[in-house]
Amino acid sequence: MFDKNLAKPIPLLQAEALERRIKIDHEKMPEIKKEIKILTSGYNGEKELNYQMRQIPQHKYHIFHDLRLPVGETFFQIDVLLLSPNILVNLDGKNHSGKITIEKNQMIQETFDKREIYENPVSQTNRHKILLRN
Repeated sequence: MFDKNLAKPIPLLQAEALERRIKIDHEKMPEIKKEIKILTSGYNGEKELNYQMRQIPQHKYHIFHDLRLPVGETFFQIDVLLLSPNILVNLDGKNHSGKITIEKNQMIQETFDKREIYENPVSQTNRHKILLRN
């Protein structure tokens, strides 16, 4: 059962609205288009995860998309939380292209024209595990 459905992220909606409202030759347009591309890629990854979640028995699980949970004075975000009386599963979708290398402290994405460094997704999941326990 989907207790919290997937919705288009507010930052993506905001970036798309901004793109529609400013002039096509505005100096910030390339930056806005890049941000939309990144946010859309993430959203598409979450939609794929959502599709996969629809394949499991709905009556056995509670499914929560895009949770923002408090921890102390701040928050952390989980893409999908799968919950049943017997198990709690934290799912985090990644939607990257190119060559992906996961090292101890980072994930490296290499495409033909750039190299991006991200947090190691295993470390991120382990941190979420600790935060969920708290």
